[in-house]
Amino acid sequence: MIGASVPELIFIRTCIFFLHWIAPLSIFISALSLVYPLPFHIPFVARAWAALETAFYFFIYHPRKLYLQRAAIHPPRLSREDRRILFQRCHDNIPDPERYLQKWFLNAPASEIKRENVRDFFRWSFLNTGEHDVADDEELEEYTKALEELLGRKLQPGRGNANSFRLTLNKVDMLHRSLTWYLCVSVVDTLAYVHMRYHAFDFHRTSLSRFHSVFPFRPLTLLTPYRSPAKTLTYWHRPHTSKTRLPILFIHGIGIGLYPYVKFLAELNQTLEDDTQDGEVGIIAVEIMNISMRITNEAMQKEQMCQEIDCILEAHGWDKVVLISHSYGSIIATHLLNTPQITHKIGPILFIDPVSFLLHLPDVAYNFVTHSISCHLKMNLTYLDLPQTTDRTRTPAHLLCIKRPGHLTHPPPPLLLERKHHLQRRSPRASYDRFPRRQRPYRGHQVSEELSDWRPR
Repeated sequence: MIGASVPELIFIRTCIFFLHWIAPLSIFISALSLVYPLPFHIPFVARAWAALETAFYFFIYHPRKLYLQRAAIHPPRLSREDRRILFQRCHDNIPDPERYLQKWFLNAPASEIKRENVRDFFRWSFLNTGEHDVADDEELEEYTKALEELLGRKLQPGRGNANSFRLTLNKVDMLHRSLTWYLCVSVVDTLAYVHMRYHAFDFHRTSLSRFHSVFPFRPLTLLTPYRSPAKTLTYWHRPHTSKTRLPILFIHGIGIGLYPYVKFLAELNQTLEDDTQDGEVGIIAVEIMNISMRITNEAMQKEQMCQEIDCILEAHGWDKVVLISHSYGSIIATHLLNTPQITHKIGPILFIDPVSFLLHLPDVAYNFVTHSISCHLKMNLTYLDLPQTTDRTRTPAHLLCIKRPGHLTHPPPPLLLERKHHLQRRSPRASYDRFPRRQRPYRGHQVSEELSDWRPR
């Protein structure tokens, strides 16, 4: 989706510059027109739109910005033994300890990362709290000593000036997007709807009473006769008639919804229609509005997400599926694999650019939050790809989780990795290859950079 050529750079910068200044100009024009008549003529439609942009900024964006500063809801603590196992699994998969520590502490000098700083980080990352409790001191000391052994040096006593990522405790940084931007989102959503219908997918909506729960509104979805069996999840469905092949469950990543995947799903349709005598392979593509540039309700808890997806599969009588996930979708795939009521329904798996592998390493969280990537990619990710109302303090910390080799089914699923990834310092394949061969976390997986190397069976 994100190009790197000069024309694409110019296009991206121009679009972002225009969209970024719509709100300030609208507020200026609206305020000025209230004081005295403007010295120049502005069409009524433009003045009305400026008033709407101003109202949207003050009455929608600002209240929501304050609302999202509320305290995050942390997941329940694991048991002491489970925490020790979790720590050890993370500890065993750190190829560069010094860089690991430095990036989690925002590139702070090593001299400023002292024992108390590290204990604070472990308190948040493994105990799900920022509050000091003397009952946790022994456990935190155990983790700190293990890190010192990995570093091959002692941490200085006391507390330095370094600040670590403690994403559910830090302030939520939000970026305003104009009403014009959401109009563009609505247009793209309409295009996606038309393309999906053209490729024989049926849309399944939620209750009409939930129509207002997603902004921008989706009027075309009211035309569908199909109702989702889930309370909050909407999805696209292609009927499954094949007797020998499994249907596909697809979970998308962060972006603008299913629009970037329309071509992929259409090509998958075409590929799977080779054997017409066997019938068609069904596809369910779930829509996750919280990560699709919409203003909507907060993200579902993992239990509710899994329950609703299971409800959808049950409604269509799918007792075994091929699971395909892209990027953030690997997080939901993780939860499905770890849910006893659903895991037996999952057959072959394909992870495309998964973020849930090795998430204890700082690359994804660091670049997702600090955007330490090339300039135009940074601007694109910041303004075009990251949802405005996503609670970004919760995303890398708890909505994203660590998918470890011990959690994977056998045989290990194939991984499709991009040659270039905009949230990692190096390419995913290079990140994989930097591990010693015997310590590679994807060992036993089919690691590929070409989708053509994989086909569902």
